[in-house]
Amino acid sequence: MESILKRAAETKEPIQVIYEAKDGTLSQRIVTVYQFNEKHVLVWCHYRNAVRSLKKSNILSVGWKQEYYNEETRARMI
Repeated sequence: MESILKRAAETKEPIQVIYEAKDGTLSQRIVTVYQFNEKHVLVWCHYRNAVRSLKKSNILSVGWKQEYYNEETRARMI
């Protein structure tokens, strides 16, 4: 997860996250990572059209948004 967040913050390419809210509900979102630290990730949420601060411990999954993740992107990551 850490490496994807780092690369997403550097490239500003959207990623897909599965997130568990305080009340236990799950959501799948497309976000653009602005910055992150040990506990939080500051993102632009494309679903809410707003800046959000996500608790890292509540992020269950991260991955490249399919249309942005292609062989060229993969080659840049290696």
